[in-house]
Amino acid sequence: MERWFKIAGTFSLIVIMSAVIAGCKETEVHGPVDANGAAPPPVRNTAVQNLPGGAKISYELPDAKNLLYVLAKYEIRPGVVREAKSSNYINELEVNGFGSSGTYQVELYSVGRNEKMSEPVIVTVKPEKPPIFDAFETISVKEGFGGMTVSLQNKYKASLAVEILTPDSLGILATETTFYTSLENVVLPVRGFEPEERLFGVVLRDRWDNFSDTTFVTLTPWFEEPLDKTLFQEMTLPTDYNTPHNQGTARMNKIWDGSHSESDFVTAPGHGIPQWFTFDLGVTAKLSRLVLFKRLSNAYLYNSGAVKRWTLYGSNNPNPDGSFDESWIFLMDCNSYKPSGLPPGENTNEDLEYARAGEEFTFPEDAPAVRYLRWVTHANWGNVTHVNITEIDLFGQVQ
Repeated sequence: MERWFKIAGTFSLIVIMSAVIAGCKETEVHGPVDANGAAPPPVRNTAVQNLPGGAKISYELPDAKNLLYVLAKYEIRPGVVREAKSSNYINELEVNGFGSSGTYQVELYSVGRNEKMSEPVIVTVKPEKPPIFDAFETISVKEGFGGMTVSLQNKYKASLAVEILTPDSLGILATETTFYTSLENVVLPVRGFEPEERLFGVVLRDRWDNFSDTTFVTLTPWFEEPLDKTLFQEMTLPTDYNTPHNQGTARMNKIWDGSHSESDFVTAPGHGIPQWFTFDLGVTAKLSRLVLFKRLSNAYLYNSGAVKRWTLYGSNNPNPDGSFDESWIFLMDCNSYKPSGLPPGENTNEDLEYARAGEEFTFPEDAPAVRYLRWVTHANWGNVTHVNITEIDLFGQVQ
C-alpha cells in the first residue's frame, strides 16, 4: 500500500509538471518583433452602420500573425483629425465626433507589432444628425426666480456642456456659467440676477468641441432673496424624529449654521427610514429653491446617512398632534443626483465638484407661501437607519 502511494504521488507530479510545461509553451505565441518585417495586409470586406454623429465600421481581419490592431483616421471637421483603434481580436470599431451630418472619408490601416501600417482602405461614412443638434432643437427657456430655467431633451444621453451667455459689466456677451450633463431630461436653473430685463443666450457644446447655434432670449428674472437662517428654529411635533447623534451634539440647527462641508445634523441611528423633522423659518415666505450641501469626506459623500430621496411639506398652522392632515401642504419631492452613478464609497472629481457647488431643487411656481417646513426622508445613500444633512440654503420672497 505504501509503495502504491509513492507511485501515485510520482505519477501526479509528472502530470502537473507536464501541464506546466505545456502551459508555458502555449504562452510563447509571439516571437521577437521584427523591425524590418513587412506591414500586415489591409482589412477586407468592410461594412458601415451609420449612427448619430458617428458610424460603426466592421471588416474582415487579415490572416497575419504580426497584426496588432486596426487604426482609423478621419476628420470630424476641416483640419481636426481623430483616430480610433480596435485590437486584433475585434472585427469592428466606431468613429465618432462628427459635427454635422454628411459624407466623410475614413482611412483604415492594419498595424503590425513593429508599428508598420498597411496601405489604407478608404471607407465612406454618412453620420446621422449629431446628438448635440437634436438636443438643441428641444431647448426651452422661461423666466424664474433670480434668473431663468433652461430645459432640453438629450435623448441619446450625450455628454453635453450647456453654456449660458449674458452681457458682462461692459456690455460684452460672455459665458456666465456652464453646466455639464448627460441626463436625458435636463432642467437647469440659472440664478443670481436682479429683477431687470436682461439678454441671455444658450449654446451647446459636445466633448469634441462641436458647437450648436445659440438661442437668445430677453426676459426679466423674478425677485428672490436668501432667507435669513438666523431666524430658523427647531420644532418637535409628536411623530417627529430629530434625536441628535454624537452625544446629542449633531443637532438640527447644524443645517443652518453656515458650514457647507463638515458640520452635520445627524439623527441617532436605529430609528429607521422613513423619518421626518420640522422647523420654523421665522418668516412666511414663498419659496423658490432649496440648495443642499453634503459632507465632502469620502466616507459620507453619497454614502452613509446622506439624504437621497425626500419630500417637503409646508404649513402656516401645523396640527399640534403631529399628524399629516390638511394643515400640511405637499410642496415637492426631491431626488439627489450623483453624476458618476458609481456605488457608495466610489466618487469621481465630477461628483465632488457637483456636491461642493450645492445641489439645487426648485419649488413649484404655484406653491403657497409657508412658515413651517416638514422634511420626510424616504431613502439615504448608504441604506442605513439614520439621516445626515450638512447644510441647506433657502431662497424665495418673504411675505
